[in-house]
Amino acid sequence: MKHLAIIMDGNGRWAQAQGLPRLSGHKSATKVITEIIDAADEVKVEILSLYAFSLDNFKRDVSEVYGILGIINDYIETELIPLVRTRGYRIMFIGELSRLPQELLITISKAYQIGVNNKGMQIVIAIAYSGREELIKAFNLLLEEKINNGDYTPINKTELSNRLYTATIPDPDVIVRYGGCKRLSDFLTFQSVYSELFFFEKKFPDANREDIFKINEQFLRIKRNFGDIRQ
Repeated sequence: MKHLAIIMDGNGRWAQAQGLPRLSGHKSATKVITEIIDAADEVKVEILSLYAFSLDNFKRDVSEVYGILGIINDYIETELIPLVRTRGYRIMFIGELSRLPQELLITISKAYQIGVNNKGMQIVIAIAYSGREELIKAFNLLLEEKINNGDYTPINKTELSNRLYTATIPDPDVIVRYGGCKRLSDFLTFQSVYSELFFFEKKFPDANREDIFKINEQFLRIKRNFGDIRQ
């Protein structure tokens, strides 16, 4: 399993079920993320993608939006950056980053710069991300390039893929969603066409390292043909 992607869903509902404020669930989720990173590294995942905050999440109450973004900022600063330093991880952020608060952008830049020359596992954090918007942005970029170059040939899959945020990394082998919903919710829309999908009923704050080990074991037993017929 080269690339594992995780939709970290159910944080707010987890907190509400316990009579706690929704932000308490997001804080609890950050305690799980490092455990998931540890497990992914242990099973030799090369790329771990985490869906932290969608573009549609900006529709929520402003206090919750900036509360979540503040929690993300604190996690990157206090937990993720030390891991980048000590373990040699590389960090990549994808999404409409211009929508983020300046403080978070500074922290993101710091994390990226610290790990830019590292050789360890790559951690991709999708924040203010939308798979559809990514496709639209890539298509318009490619269309503009073609028009400027007088190239009127049809757009092909490779050209479009090379304009996505994830152009430098392979598509996910596995996408895992916590929280009981069986949908991808605008996550890696183009890249997920051949991903194996796993769904957990439990909310993300109840996730643990054993989940990653079980998924890895199941994935290793899957025969992936990518539309072909193989013996």
